[in-house]
Amino acid sequence: MAEFLVEHPTTSWEALNNGAVFYSRRHLYQMQWNLSSVGGGSDLSGYIVAGARFGGPIAIMRDNTKLIALGRTTFTKPVIQVFSSSGVHLATINWELSKVVSLGWTSSEQLVVLNEDGQYRLYDLQGTYRSFSLGSEAAETGVMDAKIFEAGLVALTGQMSFLEVRGWEGQKPGVLSAPVMTVPPISWIVLPPDQTNSRHAEVVMSVEGTIYTCDNLEHIDQHMDGGPFTHIAASPNGRSLALLTASSNLWVITSDFQRKILEFDISTLSPPSFSSSSLSSSSSSPTQIGWCGSDAVLIAYPNCVFLLGPGGETLSYTYASTPCLVTEPDGTRIVSAHECDFVQRVPESLDSVLRPGSTAPAAFLFDASESFAKREAAVGGGGATVEMKSGGVDGVTLRGGGRADESIRAMKPDLAFAVDACIDAAGREWEVVWQRKLLDAAKFGRAFLDLVDPRPFVTMGQTLKVLNAIRYYEIGIPMTYQQYTLLSPDQLLTRLTSRSLHLLALRIANYLSLKPDPILKHWACAKIAQTRPGGGLGTA
Repeated sequence: MAEFLVEHPTTSWEALNNGAVFYSRRHLYQMQWNLSSVGGGSDLSGYIVAGARFGGPIAIMRDNTKLIALGRTTFTKPVIQVFSSSGVHLATINWELSKVVSLGWTSSEQLVVLNEDGQYRLYDLQGTYRSFSLGSEAAETGVMDAKIFEAGLVALTGQMSFLEVRGWEGQKPGVLSAPVMTVPPISWIVLPPDQTNSRHAEVVMSVEGTIYTCDNLEHIDQHMDGGPFTHIAASPNGRSLALLTASSNLWVITSDFQRKILEFDISTLSPPSFSSSSLSSSSSSPTQIGWCGSDAVLIAYPNCVFLLGPGGETLSYTYASTPCLVTEPDGTRIVSAHECDFVQRVPESLDSVLRPGSTAPAAFLFDASESFAKREAAVGGGGATVEMKSGGVDGVTLRGGGRADESIRAMKPDLAFAVDACIDAAGREWEVVWQRKLLDAAKFGRAFLDLVDPRPFVTMGQTLKVLNAIRYYEIGIPMTYQQYTLLSPDQLLTRLTSRSLHLLALRIANYLSLKPDPILKHWACAKIAQTRPGGGLGTA
C-alpha cells in the first residue's frame, strides 16, 4: 500500500513556454539545525552562508554587519558552524583571528576562511586546518572583499588591486590587471579557469556604468551601457551572465558580451509582503541572483524566489524565511531556516517518459509495463512466457493480456532506445517507488530484445542504491544522478570519509568493488588522533 501514497512525479512539475519545458521544486529536508544557537538570529539573513556544490555541507557564521532582533541571542567570539544539507551538525570552528571577509569551499570539501588581514585557513570537517597568507600587501592594506571558488580565490585589497591564489598549497598570490579605482566595484564575480576560454580565472566587475573583465594579463572595458549593475551571476557552464541594473532590469547576455539573450523588468514581479518581524528595510530588492542550470535565472527575495525561464516566463516559490541559493551543475539548492529544496529543469529522459500525453517510445514502454503489471496483479501472478520459435517481440506471449504486447510490437524499431530512456529516467527520479517502476519498465522492454547489454541496467541499479543511501536525512547529501556522474564514486567516498562516515563509505566501496584502502587509512588516522590531547582538533 505504501507505493500508492507516493505522489506522481509530475505533481511537482510546472510548465513554461507553453509546456515546452518543465521545472520542478523538490522538497528535500526539514532542517534539523537550531539557528538561534549560532548567534545570528533565527533567519539566514543574519549570517554569512557558504554552501558546497554536489549536495555538500553548509557553513554559516554570524554577519556582524547585519542587525538582528534582540532576544536570547548572545554576543560571544565568532564561531563558524558547519551543517549538512539536512541541517545535521558536522563541525564547530572557533575563530580567534580578525574579522572574516569570506567563506568558501574547495572541491574536496575543505572550508576556506579568509580574514581582513589576508590570512586564510583550510579546515577539514574534523576541525584540523592549514594556514596561509596572501602576503605583505594584504596584511598592510587589508582585504576588503574576496570570492572563493573550488580551485582558488581572488581577493580585493585596500589598494583596489586583485590578488589571485591558484590551488590550495600556499602558492604565492598573483596580481590581476585592473582599472584604476578609488572605490570598490559595485558588484563582482570570478569566472573559474574551467569556465573561461583563456583557462585563467577572470574577474567580471561593475565599475560606474560599465562592466570590466580582468585576468592576469589585461583588463577590458566591455562598454556596457545601462549600468551600474548591482548583481552579477554566471551560469554553471560559464557561457552566460545575468546582470541586474540599478533600474531593476535583468539582462541575460553571453559571457563574451556579444549578444543579449533576454531583458526582463523585475519590478513587475510581486514578492509577497515580508514578515513584520524582519529588520529588512525593503522587500522589493533582491537578496541574491543565481542560476538554475544554464538556461534559467533565480531571483531571491527575503521570502520568495522567482524563476525566470528561457522565454521570459516566471515561476514563484514562497518561503517563510530568507532563502539562500546554492548553485549546482544541474539545478539549485534553496536553503532556508526551515527547509531545503532542489529546483531543476525536468531532465529530458524523465520528461519523455512521464510527461502527460507524451508520445515518446519510452512513454509507451512505461505504459505497457504498468498495464502488464496491473493485469498480472489482477490474475494473481504469472508473467511473460518466452517462446523460442521466433525470438524478439514475436517470440513473447504475455499471459497478462494483449494490450501491452500490442504496444511493444508497435515500438519495435525504437524499443532499445526506449529501454535506455527508462533506465536513465530511473536515475533522474528521487522517489524509490518510481525508480523501481521505471527500472521495471526497462526490464520489461529488455525481454523483447534479442541482444541486450545488461551493464547499463545493473550499473544504474547499483548507483541508485548508493544515491538513496547518501540522500537519507541523517547523511544529508542530496546528490543527483548527474552530479554523481560528474563527481565520480571515488570522490564521493572521499567526502563520506571526511565526514567520518567510515562504515558507510566502506560498505559502498565493497558494493561498488572499489579499493577500501584510503577509507581504512583515514579511519586509523582518526582513531590515533583521538588518543592525543584535544583530539587533534583545531591545530595547524
